Amino acid sequence: GKPIGPDVDLNSIAHATVGFTGADLENLLNEAALLAARRDKKAITMEEIDEAALKVQVGSEKKSHKMNEKAKKLTAYHEAGHAVSSFYLNNVDPVHQISIIPRGMAGGFTMSLPVEDKSYRSKNDMLGDIVVLLGGRVAEKLKLGDISTGASNDIERASTIARNMVTRYGMSDELGPIMFGSANHEVFLGKDYGNVRNYSETIASDIDSEVKKIITSSYDKCAEILTTHDDKLVLVAEYLIKHEKVDAEIFAKLMDGTYAEVSEEDDLLKNPKFIKMLKIYTPTRLAGRRRANIGDDGGTAGEDGRMNNGLLLAGWSATKDPYFAQCLYLNAGGNLDSMHYDVYTKNPESLRDEVKAVIDTYGEYNE
Repeated sequence: GKPIGPDVDLNSIAHATVGFTGADLENLLNEAALLAARRDKKAITMEEIDEAALKVQVGSEKKSHKMNEKAKKLTAYHEAGHAVSSFYLNNVDPVHQISIIPRGMAGGFTMSLPVEDKSYRSKNDMLGDIVVLLGGRVAEKLKLGDISTGASNDIERASTIARNMVTRYGMSDELGPIMFGSANHEVFLGKDYGNVRNYSETIASDIDSEVKKIITSSYDKCAEILTTHDDKLVLVAEYLIKHEKVDAEIFAKLMDGTYAEVSEEDDLLKNPKFIKMLKIYTPTRLAGRRRANIGDDGGTAGEDGRMNNGLLLAGWSATKDPYFAQCLYLNAGGNLDSMHYDVYTKNPESLRDEVKAVIDTYGEYNE
């Protein structure tokens, strides 16, 4: 079996894998297990599952690909345009993650997760999708004064949705609830021979006009949103330029104005997910190995031991969870007085007293 970490949210996985078959889910977990093994983790965590889902859906992350500052800024504003426009629409899925690190064939991506399963799409849903798809192109034009080929796939998808609304789903007010063309879309040698045109040149021109009307009105709506909320567009883009990724939690804080930049250390110690991970990865296995390496004088076991104790101390300081104090005692070989805790804290005597009090109350950690 594959051990699962305590932070794994099955509901989140279900939202992220709508439409996956059993084989797809198996592939996802296998990828997550490989990632966890490469990182020497004891269990698969949400981080590995999210990464595996992205790898299956979008492709592998190309960390070795270095973008120049101009390309990085363009990609950041492009993806911020998608994300910010979606935030101010009521009928689109919420943003789950944004990245400007290239993956597969994409220079960046904005991933949204459905709130619920849907067996159909409404007209307003599809119009919202078009607005969001055009967000990248609109943001480029508004903030950089130029446009790029990066929106080619977005434009293709938006055009396909608009044309299907008119020709397949009867969603055009002008042309009415009529399907134009056959329902058989068999593609052979790159051509849709099964799509027989059963309408006149006049109707064909009307279809083109309706498609253009949908795209144009969606573009204008997106431009209005991004112009009105220009401050949020800039904020998200600048965060992406600095950090390269934005998760759902940070994105929500950026949008509601509650985000505050903090140091990496403070951010970790306030993050409950980090504390949960510490409980998995502060390795009692390594602690046992460390105990075997400690000499008769109870001295430290080198830099690896110091790093491990630093993590344990971070967990203890943030939570006062007896688990961390017990592991510190285990690492010390039962001889806290000989440990050089001044490496980690300005008040080593107080730390020793706290750990001793835990051991007196709860006893030693039982591996």
